[in-house]
Amino acid sequence: MKVAELEGALLDYWVARAQEIDGPFARGNYCFIRSGGADVIYSPSGDWARGGPIIEHARIQIVPQDVNHLRWSAYVDEGLKLGAVPVEQYGETPLVAAMRAYVASRFGDNVPDGGI
Repeated sequence: MKVAELEGALLDYWVARAQEIDGPFARGNYCFIRSGGADVIYSPSGDWARGGPIIEHARIQIVPQDVNHLRWSAYVDEGLKLGAVPVEQYGETPLVAAMRAYVASRFGDNVPDGGI
């Protein structure tokens, strides 16, 4: 599946995988992770409290693509790593664009279908 098409629970699942979080899974429209012995909703593509630290740590740059802020691009440049290639992804919100860029920076432009 193309990273550019990931959204919702599937995008959140792949963000968790990129962060090497053990055992993420989807139920309905949500992605869950295990925390403190309980299953908790994990939604970095929709929650700044979850997505913001990822953006900061990965140094993801986010730019609006139009004057109405209806489309965003996110850019990850790991230029200090030998052979690193800049990654750019798009989304309807800054978080969706950033999380797609984060996943693509870890796995490339495609992830396996049916990952959940």
